[in-house]
Amino acid sequence: MYHQIIHTIYDHCFSSFIVVLTDGTPPEISNCPGDIPQNAPPDGNSVVVWWFEPTATSAGGAIVTLQDPSHRPGDKFEIGTTTVNYIFLDSIGLRSTCSFRITGKLAIICGSCRNF
Repeated sequence: MYHQIIHTIYDHCFSSFIVVLTDGTPPEISNCPGDIPQNAPPDGNSVVVWWFEPTATSAGGAIVTLQDPSHRPGDKFEIGTTTVNYIFLDSIGLRSTCSFRITGKLAIICGSCRNF
């Protein structure tokens, strides 16, 4: 919750002050993906991964913005594990982070495999 109070006193000295009250609750993140494993194509050494991006809101009505995320849906990832970070910041300066891992895996190719 965000409230701003401006108090002005008129006497022989003109003075005023501003009091800002906040609830101290960081933005609430929705739809933060879990870890995503992805197999590379048979001849590939990277993967392209898609996910629904998380969103965030403030219970107190502060404006929430997404800072530059480390990756976006549709990005290419090398084989191995990469952490994806989304950082949300509200107009009061409180932040929340959504993190998950993308794991690119090599495809296993077996020309003489049999089904048992």
